[in-house]
Amino acid sequence: MIYDNPLKRALRNGLLLSLVVAGLSYYQEMDAALKLTTAAVAGFYSLIIITPALWLSYRWTAKIAQKYSQSSALAEAQANHKTQDDHKDDHNQSNSHPKS
Repeated sequence: MIYDNPLKRALRNGLLLSLVVAGLSYYQEMDAALKLTTAAVAGFYSLIIITPALWLSYRWTAKIAQKYSQSSALAEAQANHKTQDDHKDDHNQSNSHPKS
């Protein structure tokens, strides 16, 4: 899946944002010959700036999410183990008291 790779996500989203910036630059009021050049430069500059920023953001977010998912999985396993121990203790206590 594309969401698993931070670089692919950054390239895709950076390209989309660059196209938006280029489109907005193109529709500014200016000389017709200057429109295309300005739009291309603005889009390229946006791609160069936005893509690495998005990549770093996605990479750090993935590391943090992985860290928290591992710690929550560990906490869940410990809780399950404690619950099983409590059930065993309850079962042992009920067996040690004879019913009249």
